[in-house]
Amino acid sequence: AAEAAGLAAASASAFISVVEARDKDPSLRHLAFLWQDYKPACWYYEVVEIYRRVIFTAVLPVLSGPGVLRVTLGNLMSIIAIAVVREVV
Repeated sequence: AAEAAGLAAASASAFISVVEARDKDPSLRHLAFLWQDYKPACWYYEVVEIYRRVIFTAVLPVLSGPGVLRVTLGNLMSIIAIAVVREVV
């Protein structure tokens, strides 16, 4: 477990150094609008967002049962997603 934590810390510090180098590179300034609103500390949010999209587009439509169940689960997941976004951003 300690080895995995060390690897995660090394990966995070490498990621941050790449982000800092990107911000200092003048040849990339015209592309800054693509990442200027992202916070490096919140990198994991994109993973959460991908799972949310997969659930909404692939899992909810194939659930068996009444349509009310799908609507209820979709609404519940939407509320949870809003709460997560509110806390992260």
